[in-house]
Amino acid sequence: MAMLRATKIQPQALSNIGVIHGIAKDQLDLDNALEGLLSDLMLVAPQASTNIKKLLAEAVADDHEMDTLALDLFQNMFEENSEARYGVAQFREGNRNVNWDNTTVEYISHLDK
Repeated sequence: MAMLRATKIQPQALSNIGVIHGIAKDQLDLDNALEGLLSDLMLVAPQASTNIKKLLAEAVADDHEMDTLALDLFQNMFEENSEARYGVAQFREGNRNVNWDNTTVEYISHLDK
């Protein structure tokens, strides 16, 4: 309703309802928040992120298409040189902070040889 009436909304109100994740007091605070967010994003496996986006896009589409996509993605997760297999192996070895930016498909493919 506030958008329709062009009324101002205080940042704290947006934070309280989960529209925003935080409020920066100044540029340094904003830079620190951005650095934290970017660090968190580095822990996300790139293919997993892509798959989630595909699933979300299909969630509003036909149920049969969603089921087919979900099955395909699930099966691909367990292929021999998959990113998911590498991630699970890292987890089992105790590495909870895989730097996916430094992990390439070529590197992952050499692990199973």
